[in-house]
Amino acid sequence: MKSFLYLLVCCGFALPAQAIVNIESQRKLFSQEGLHGRAKLRLDQRKGAKDIDKTSFSLTLAYLSQTSETLLFASNDYAKSHQVVAEDESFFHLRQVWPRGQTWAGEVFIQQERDLFTLLQRRRLWGAGARYRASEEEATWRQYLGAGAFAEEEIYANEKEARKRGNFYWQTQANFEQTSFSQVLYYQPAAENSSDFRILEEFTWSLKGQNGLGLSLSLRFRHDNAPYGEDPKQDWRVTQGITYSF
Repeated sequence: MKSFLYLLVCCGFALPAQAIVNIESQRKLFSQEGLHGRAKLRLDQRKGAKDIDKTSFSLTLAYLSQTSETLLFASNDYAKSHQVVAEDESFFHLRQVWPRGQTWAGEVFIQQERDLFTLLQRRRLWGAGARYRASEEEATWRQYLGAGAFAEEEIYANEKEARKRGNFYWQTQANFEQTSFSQVLYYQPAAENSSDFRILEEFTWSLKGQNGLGLSLSLRFRHDNAPYGEDPKQDWRVTQGITYSF
């Protein structure tokens, strides 16, 4: 089993608690049978004009066999500013996948998110779907299509909402000798209201360096056509990273 230590140098570290999250980018971290894992830890301490103590941690576990795959993703961000809690955010996702032939797979999943400092304080969901590989397994550019549905419960400061959504995605992956690229597009419409939909587009690029060092860049755009309260409909996020593997 390989272990990884990631030193992130810009905004973004763990999977965030928000209305839509890119899980597809985490799938192909491991390909061999057995138990594999990846952990990230970041400690950020500032004294002076800004008094901040922040800890970020994320964990990825995968158990692969000939008949199924079990995937777990978890993360937590916790920070204090002048001894007052300023950030308390966590994420958990568990997915079971059953391959069906060479190109199809069925899957079920559960997910929970928590962020005590946003309007959306907690979100729980559970669902199922199917995944189709639309290219050859060994192709340089691989295409995947997914379709499914889930039930979600969102808890705000003074209100709780529950609804059912469809979950559709298109993913592209390419791996070269020194670099890799992935793109994923999600579309999640509400079953009860066609004007209530969410979109996520994310591009990720990674470059392998020497002696275990590497670089990564991620660009993400999210759109919520029916946000809660005064939440913005759109947001952008850029994540840059320096990696070291051993």
